Amino acid sequence: MNACTEIPVAEMKSKLSDFIANVTHGHRSFIITRHSRPVAALVNIENFRMLEQAKEKKGLYEIAGKWRNFDEIRAHVADARERKGDGGRHVSL
Repeated sequence: MNACTEIPVAEMKSKLSDFIANVTHGHRSFIITRHSRPVAALVNIENFRMLEQAKEKKGLYEIAGKWRNFDEIRAHVADARERKGDGGRHVSL
């Protein structure tokens, strides 16, 4: 199982094409962080489309288990839910 790696946004910006290649060909996923806090994820298009199709029908936790290597992303989502009231912004998808 490939681990989901946390990458600072500045590094992601400077090496974006390398990370896209890893996602596309290496079936890896990345959590993008800003000030050590998760802010986004880079996943392959197959997983993204699965999320888009299922988001109207099911919650994220119901579909997350179907994604390859999604355990760490699920943990970050849980952490974000716990911190929800700490002054962060709500972002709609």
